[in-house]
Amino acid sequence: MGRKVYDRQFKMAAVQLVLEENLFVKEVAKELSIHPNTLYRWISQYEEYRLIYTHLSASILYICMSLFSF
Repeated sequence: MGRKVYDRQFKMAAVQLVLEENLFVKEVAKELSIHPNTLYRWISQYEEYRLIYTHLSASILYICMSLFSF
């Protein structure tokens, strides 16, 4: 039997419980029947992608402002 695959919606809900509802990783992991390290990895991935998106958004805004002389 292979590893369980979780969809993006499930992962985001788990991450939001920790980051937005301020619940403990161990508590959320136990409730969702996943290993705490799995949830820690999802949180790290979420934060990494959020930083990349924020950086890209800022870069795009800067380019647009430069092009249109704001």
